[in-house]
Amino acid sequence: MPFDAFSIAHLAKELNEHLRNGRIDKIYQPDQETVIIEVFHPFPRRELQLLISVHPQYY
Repeated sequence: MPFDAFSIAHLAKELNEHLRNGRIDKIYQPDQETVIIEVFHPFPRRELQLLISVHPQYY
């Protein structure tokens, strides 16, 4: 999937909407290619997980 400026801008906007005012609670590295960032959001109260991977399966 190619990443052009439009795609990156949309991704940044979506991440900003969900992660704004959040606090990083935990960071996991389940394997060499994957990082999971757990974000606690106080209002509305929820926990979000951001999965970042370089594994080809997720492309």
